[in-house]
Amino acid sequence: MRSKVQVVNEHLKNPNFVKTMNKALKEAAERHCKTYGVCLEGIKIQNQSNIIAFEKKPKGSSKIVPYILECMLKDDDISKTQKQYIEQACEQFPEHKIPNNIWNKKLYNTDKLQKIIDSYYNGKRPIDVEKCKSLSDVRKMWKKAKSINSANISFNAKVVLSGRSLYIGKKHYKVEPRDLKGKKVASIRVKTKNKYQWIRLDALLCFLDSGK
Repeated sequence: MRSKVQVVNEHLKNPNFVKTMNKALKEAAERHCKTYGVCLEGIKIQNQSNIIAFEKKPKGSSKIVPYILECMLKDDDISKTQKQYIEQACEQFPEHKIPNNIWNKKLYNTDKLQKIIDSYYNGKRPIDVEKCKSLSDVRKMWKKAKSINSANISFNAKVVLSGRSLYIGKKHYKVEPRDLKGKKVASIRVKTKNKYQWIRLDALLCFLDSGK
């Protein structure tokens, strides 16, 4: 003879019983949410003890990330904080509650975001959205591209070290041993305005190598 527990467990496994229970749970959850004036987008029941209600988002929520991106691309100030961009977006979308973690959320509609970026860079692609997991990653790429484009001086000279000679572009520098605290350190002399300055060769090569 089956026990009462076995009978109950068989009922719980019955698809029709589960369907009826889920329907009753949804209706109860909807009534509960209406009591608090919450407009629902949907209710998901993972099991009888785990019910998740999804609040319906106001219209235009999909425009928030593209708007923040455009504000960023138009801006010349790379020191502007994420919070400041959110405040700017809140003014544009006052009916939305924009969370701070929007910067770390997964990106959607990446093709649309890439088109926005490409339009600002005339087809060039210093920012590749496909390589970005979040809006925060896009911002990092934008700051890097902005820093490069706003540089006052840019160098593209070839540097060659051959024996005791260092060539930077067409300029030749003689590598000489310089006495530094009782040690001989390979250095070059560089003229700046009206005087010469010593530059350590190892420090110079380390600096150049870090830019590869």
